[in-house]
Order: sequence, then C-alpha cells, then structure tokens
Amino acid sequence: MTTGSNVSVERLWWGASSAERLRSRLGRFDLVIAADVVYGATAVAPLLETLRGTLSASGGFLMAHTPRIDPGHVRIRPHTRRRWR
Repeated sequence: MTTGSNVSVERLWWGASSAERLRSRLGRFDLVIAADVVYGATAVAPLLETLRGTLSASGGFLMAHTPRIDPGHVRIRPHTRRRWR
C-alpha cells in the first residue's frame, strides 16, 4: 500500500441507483473486495450493475465465493465470462 492510500468499508444495497449515490459521495474505486455475497442467480445482475457504477476504469474486483451443494445455488463462472464493462 502506498503512502496516502485510503481504505474504507461501506454497506451497499446493490443496483445502479445505489451505485450512483455512492459514486457521487466517494467517487470511483480502484478495488472492491467481497466475500460470500452471492447466494442466488438473481443477485448476479445487481452485483455487476453496482460494479459497473463504482469501479474506476482500471479498477479490480476480488470476490471469495464458496460453491454450495444446494442445486439452487448460483454458479458464478458462467456469469463472469461475459464482458460486463
């Protein structure tokens, strides 16, 4: 980490409007880290909308995800193969 870097944690409801409010307050982020945040397929699109609205052009997203045995649990990989920027 370089001198002068800032790290913050925010609670965020996902979706474009929430991302816009956060961006207007804090700008865009260089890195977003998430862990164990996707439990169903319907959560993927709002998550990606939020990332589109909050990551800087060169920003990165790091997510820890544990696949569950439940057959209804979402598989992340098929959703991330699409270009989402």
